Amino acid sequence: MNQGEFETRFQTWQSSLGTGKDPAYSGEIDWKTIGHSALDKRFTELVELFGASTFEQQQRIRDYFGDQEDLLWNLVLYVRRVAKLINTREDIGWLWAGLVIASVENGRVDSRDTLASLVILRFAAKRVGINPNPYFDEIIKISPPPGRERLISGRDHPSWDAKGIINYFGPEEWRKPWWKFW
Repeated sequence: MNQGEFETRFQTWQSSLGTGKDPAYSGEIDWKTIGHSALDKRFTELVELFGASTFEQQQRIRDYFGDQEDLLWNLVLYVRRVAKLINTREDIGWLWAGLVIASVENGRVDSRDTLASLVILRFAAKRVGINPNPYFDEIIKISPPPGRERLISGRDHPSWDAKGIINYFGPEEWRKPWWKFW
């Protein structure tokens, strides 16, 4: 996209973000309202802008979040939240949205939280028959360090540990008693 169009769209997006506060992103994740909250909508719009942007413009999007801890944490939560929207093989767009937002977050939040969100996202795709690896590989190619390393860890995380992450951080209906994992 040309720079003028990018600037206009990005400034419009920034204005629509407002304070970045959203009740759906405070406290425990409300797994029932996903996709409908103000921040869900803003971050989904950001995914679309990111996809239409050049590499330099994508980096500008990453740079916008700088060290804004609350917004960066909300990006990590968005990755986790959109996993719940992957219900069929046709929901690849939600997998991609989560991966794009993980690339925007770029490893600036605690690596364990980012990893948990990526593992939940990967599990969501696999549970409906989507092979997430090609999508992880695609976003890894365009992600700078340290985000790239976090995405690789999310893609390659061992299944024995992923089960514990899902059980602890995932939606309740995906959780299983510990003895059913062994």
